[in-house]
Amino acid sequence: SITTAIADCVDGYRHLLASGVAPEQIVFAGDSAGGYLVLMTAVTALREGLPAPAGIVAMSPLTDFDPTHKVSAPTAQTCALFTPTAMYAFEKFARIGGEIVPSPADADLRGLPPTLVQAAEGEILYPDAELVARRLAAAGVACELQTWDNAIHVFQAAAAISREAAQAVALIGAFAQRVAPTAVEQLEVDLVAG
Repeated sequence: SITTAIADCVDGYRHLLASGVAPEQIVFAGDSAGGYLVLMTAVTALREGLPAPAGIVAMSPLTDFDPTHKVSAPTAQTCALFTPTAMYAFEKFARIGGEIVPSPADADLRGLPPTLVQAAEGEILYPDAELVARRLAAAGVACELQTWDNAIHVFQAAAAISREAAQAVALIGAFAQRVAPTAVEQLEVDLVAG
């Protein structure tokens, strides 16, 4: 279930903290459904009394299971990957077993760390990226929404062959360096030593 996936992510974070990794060295990052998971993991972790990570990166995140605003937006007709029908299927999946699935767009976002949201302007989940960025800002969270007009859902995966994707990944790296500089420095040391 979706709530089990969130609990698993929180358990993974709890394990990192118990292993001696400082929260200031951790950046949650995920794309699409993973963008949903990193946001809900952070919300749940704070609710359970765990410290916030240094930052969150959500690429093309699914942030609301209600398809209404997505299927009525112009991007519903321009998305190269998902159709409006897929959004209704996601909503049905979220309701399996009568489970009430939490949504980042409806969650208490206060106390979350700096968050970077990236999305393609022509994808069906673009309204979700805009929505969560607005809700984060309203909750007092430092949030940056970066968008690309000539890209598809989770275009960052093509960083080796696409200039726009490479630029997006570089911006993610700069964000991580800004919010978790000691973690990035340690990673560089580990890569050189390895």
